[in-house]
Amino acid sequence: MSRYFSTFLRRWYHISRFINWDLSQRFHIAISCLAIVLATLHAIGHLSGTFVYGSRSNREPAVNNVVNGALGPQPQYIDYIRSLPGITGLVALGLLYTLAILSMPQVRKWNYEVFQLGHLLMYPIIGLLCAHGSAALLQQPMLGYFMAFPTLLVVIERIVRVLVGFRPLPATIRILDSETVEIKVDIPGEIIWKYRPGQWVFLQVPELSLFQWHPFTISVCLERQVQLHIKTDGNWTKRLRDLVPKGQSEGTINIGLNGPFGAPAERFYDFSHTLLVRNILMVSTAY
Repeated sequence: MSRYFSTFLRRWYHISRFINWDLSQRFHIAISCLAIVLATLHAIGHLSGTFVYGSRSNREPAVNNVVNGALGPQPQYIDYIRSLPGITGLVALGLLYTLAILSMPQVRKWNYEVFQLGHLLMYPIIGLLCAHGSAALLQQPMLGYFMAFPTLLVVIERIVRVLVGFRPLPATIRILDSETVEIKVDIPGEIIWKYRPGQWVFLQVPELSLFQWHPFTISVCLERQVQLHIKTDGNWTKRLRDLVPKGQSEGTINIGLNGPFGAPAERFYDFSHTLLVRNILMVSTAY
């Protein structure tokens, strides 16, 4: 979830030897699926097990002995639902399912803004999870302690990305050929991190959409100037190409940039030899 942190860790050779950062998206999807399965089983266990068992009249002394009367005298099934752990757990699970639905490929193709805005649900989910154990019915809220540092890391990063990314930067867009456009932008001097070829950035064009951010690889860096070469074979990229005034090959636009983020190609300077492999498909026709 923290792209800046993973980009920083890419610089450590020994860490990169064992962790393939290019599989982060696949790992993110796998962990998300695992989380929703385990959260569902956790909720089912409470709703059909502990809540039912604990609401029996003959279990009142044992329950109060554990929770010190926090649920009131003779707690009923609905009292468990209305408790802070019950409410926060069910709402968090509902939001997690909503996030999962909005992350499906069909939704992403239908409306990219809905797909991206849906990911903002992770913040209330994290807050609800931190509050889930704050009643300390069974133990200290350890989950909140464990999530404190990574949550702070992600929140700070997102604040920085919003402040930097939504700052409009004047850029030049030029048509190179029938399939490719070039974008040139000068990075302001107050942005301290360096941009390198092989890294990638999120590109946003307010004229097309305020909330669509698309990843593109940095092609060229000339001092503070960054160049992107984009193949216009998608809906958004075709609309990007149409921003060039008709009858002209070049125009000016405002863009937003988020990044740079790490990429495999950025470390080729660490090696004395570089091997480039070009795969050419040969097609022969027999008569």
